[in-house]
Amino acid sequence: MIGAKLLEKMISGNKIRVIGQWTDLKDRMHMSLRHYINAYDIAYVHMAKSKNLILVTDNPRMHTNAKNVFKLDVLRVNEFLSMIFTA
Repeated sequence: MIGAKLLEKMISGNKIRVIGQWTDLKDRMHMSLRHYINAYDIAYVHMAKSKNLILVTDNPRMHTNAKNVFKLDVLRVNEFLSMIFTA
């Protein structure tokens, strides 16, 4: 049994309990696999998308995926800091 299936089995068997805004781990894992994005990055993308936030990251892959795949507003850290200190 591999990662997502094992985790799904543990959750469905009440061995662990996921607490958070997005508890549908199966859908998150499918999205992660479908777009070749790790689950950690998907969590940030999902939060930004669901809360209508701008994602700020210096991770080039996360930046590209968030912008091109998920159509999010994305800034690099230096762009974000520049906005703050020039406002």
